[in-house]
Formats: sequence, C-alpha cells, structure tokens
Amino acid sequence: SLAEGSIEAAMARLSELLGKQGAGQQGPKDLRLDGVLMPGAATVDLIEQLDAVGPFGAAAPAPRFGFANMQISFCKRVGTAHLKLRFGDSSGAQLDAIAFGAFDSALGCVLEGHGGGLFHVAGRLEINEWRGRKTPQVRVEDAAPVIT
Repeated sequence: SLAEGSIEAAMARLSELLGKQGAGQQGPKDLRLDGVLMPGAATVDLIEQLDAVGPFGAAAPAPRFGFANMQISFCKRVGTAHLKLRFGDSSGAQLDAIAFGAFDSALGCVLEGHGGGLFHVAGRLEINEWRGRKTPQVRVEDAAPVIT
C-alpha cells in the first residue's frame, strides 16, 4: 500500500520500468479473454473468489475479462500517463477502472477523447482499497471503439 502523496511518483517509476521493457512498442497482437462480464457482475465478492484460485503470475495469469458496448461516464488523467475511468452499460450499472500507462500508447488519447461513444474494454479485475473502503475495479489493458 502507498501513502496518498507517493502515488504519482510510484506510477512514474512503474511507467519508466515498463518502458525499459519495451511496453507499448510492439504492434497489435491477439488478446485472449477468459470471459465477458457486465459491470454489475464485477463485485468485490467475485474478485475475492477469483483471487482464492490463485496465486497468479507469469505462468498463470489472472483472468482477463471483456466488457462489451461500454459507455465512459468519467475520465480523468492521473499524473501524466494514467487514466482513471468509470464506464457502464445500458442498464445503468457502472464500474471504476484504471488504465496505467495509457498515454504510453494511443490508448490514452482514444479513451480521453471518447466523445460519449461506446467501447469494448478488456482488463483484469482487482479490488481498489481506498481509505478503508473496498470497491471493484478493472485494470484496463486495452479498449477499442465500437464500430457500427
């Protein structure tokens, strides 16, 4: 856990390390999904059940889920390279998300300029614990505008 004042420095260091490993420098590649969820199904209880199946690591990655036809209702830069988001579906269910290093690729600009359009979002579920409160969150790995 990090002190509130240390978050930006930690994110900058994480971005630097990922950049040294070549993150964001490869062309498009296939993205394997383990399932598709609606925002309302992503609960703290579900994430805790998934975490109990772990541990996850390089040889056994945590499940990646897709969220289809999501509308971004909130989008704010965190530091210089990250985005805090909230997206939802037509039922009104909402889910918080974080896209670390979003501006290290085109992803950040695409999401930030969402213009109210629909997106398919892919990422891994995690619990965001902030000031003693636990909420479900998606760590966004990729997203694409819905093409109609």
